[in-house]
Amino acid sequence: MKLSGGEILETSEISCNTGTSISVKELFYNTPARYKFLKQDFTEFRYIREWIQKTAIANLDISFKLINEGKTVFSSNGDGNIHNLIYSLYGKQTEENIVDVNYESEDIKITGVVRKYTFS
Repeated sequence: MKLSGGEILETSEISCNTGTSISVKELFYNTPARYKFLKQDFTEFRYIREWIQKTAIANLDISFKLINEGKTVFSSNGDGNIHNLIYSLYGKQTEENIVDVNYESEDIKITGVVRKYTFS
């Protein structure tokens, strides 16, 4: 599907891998006044990257890939393993210092990870 200015210009059926791909180009071409109020490109991109990463943490079984100017900035494999995602986001040292949390009592179930507090 190709959109421009909120109007559908083109739709077609194509063969591709399962999933969703979103490409954004010239987002503010028809609203330059909004573009003037944005912060620097790096700052705006940081907001996008943080949102993608938070979404990946909330959806461990979905793979994400963020590409900026032709370079892969972030990717997750969607294997459902929080340890693999933590490694991808924060590196080996952080992943090695997390502890699984699993608690269940009647109507409450808590699962996740926490980072060990270490003194340096």
